[in-house]
Amino acid sequence: MRRKIKKKNLNIKIIVIASICAFFLVISIGYSYLQTQLKIEGKATIVAQEPKSTYTKGESTCTHRITKDATQSDGSIVYNINLSIVNNDEQTDLWDIAFDVPKSFQKVYTSYQTKHENGRLHIYYRGTNNEEFEKGSTQKISFKIKLEDNKQYTLKNITLNNLLVNADG
Repeated sequence: MRRKIKKKNLNIKIIVIASICAFFLVISIGYSYLQTQLKIEGKATIVAQEPKSTYTKGESTCTHRITKDATQSDGSIVYNINLSIVNNDEQTDLWDIAFDVPKSFQKVYTSYQTKHENGRLHIYYRGTNNEEFEKGSTQKISFKIKLEDNKQYTLKNITLNNLLVNADG
């Protein structure tokens, strides 16, 4: 009888030890799997990067000021933008000021001609009565843009007639 009890106790001890080993084995396999998954997900994370400018750098300079005008009922934001560009490149009677706009761009409010393509907004002006944008002169323009989200907005890759300007905000 004593033998049966000892044998039974031994069987219980073996089952308990085997259960504990199985528990730790499952935990370590789960941890290894989780660690592997985290490493894979970490490598697959995509971080947005600024596109590299492919514009030829010009000598013109630009200062700009951006202020929030109003939040619309649909949650979009209208920004006031004031640009002051000094033409240090060449005299022209047609100027094209362009800059990058985010995907959330919706509309521009201005009296100038505009075109939105490939993530850039172009603002055009043709002088009248032989009016020129002389070398060394300054052109000041103001306009508004509407973006669908409430993120901080800055002007990037400002160009004058496809030449990158030195910009100060």
